Amino acid sequence: SMGQSNCTAAGDVFSVGEVSDDFMNSSPKPEGYTMDAAARAWPEPAGRIVLVDTTRAEARVVHEVRGVPTHVNVHPENPNLVLYCHEGHWSYVGHRIWLLDVEAGEAEPICVPPDGYALGHETWTEDGRVLFHGASLCLRPEDRPEGDAPLECLIGVGLPTGEIERLVIDRRMRWGLPHVSMSSDGQWIVTAGQWARDFVWVARWGDDTLEPRIVAAHHGEGAGVVCPRFFPDGSSVVFTGLRGDTSQL
Repeated sequence: SMGQSNCTAAGDVFSVGEVSDDFMNSSPKPEGYTMDAAARAWPEPAGRIVLVDTTRAEARVVHEVRGVPTHVNVHPENPNLVLYCHEGHWSYVGHRIWLLDVEAGEAEPICVPPDGYALGHETWTEDGRVLFHGASLCLRPEDRPEGDAPLECLIGVGLPTGEIERLVIDRRMRWGLPHVSMSSDGQWIVTAGQWARDFVWVARWGDDTLEPRIVAAHHGEGAGVVCPRFFPDGSSVVFTGLRGDTSQL
């Protein structure tokens, strides 16, 4: 079973995360918030990270993971560096953002959040920094009142060395989840709201405070994971949205 994937800027190396079918088909079926914990307890590594050389059509497993690896992102210029996360509800997973050094065969957690926050949904910027968003930790789903949600969100940029370069906490929260990306020139961010905030937003990243504005509607959770992205020239935004009964680009 394969998860999210991406490729280098040149398109010569493609990365993807895989999860064992034996694990996914085990009984009781692992799912939802506790999937990563179940994978950690699996007798063998349930996940693995694969790099594909697109010029030779060759694939190789570069790392095995005791957990569920998703958001696998190879560095735009250096295929020796791969970001990935341990999938699962943020209140269950101790740390989500990991950096794999392929040559050394070692992975380590990076961009450690402030106390009381969790970070995730990481991706590379075009200049090789780590873009992520986060939220104040909420109660586990089964423990929180109906309709309750985290109170604050944050967006930040980190370095491959693991340090957080800049962090912006937005106390209005609802405009800023679930995924965020940055324009090629590093001046703008785009994100999509959830929890009844069914809009795509942009904001100027260089400002001291983020002043988001709506550019489109994606029409709710039925749209799936919206994942908005800028066109290379910054003139447009592409995203998935619900139109009629189907999710479309």
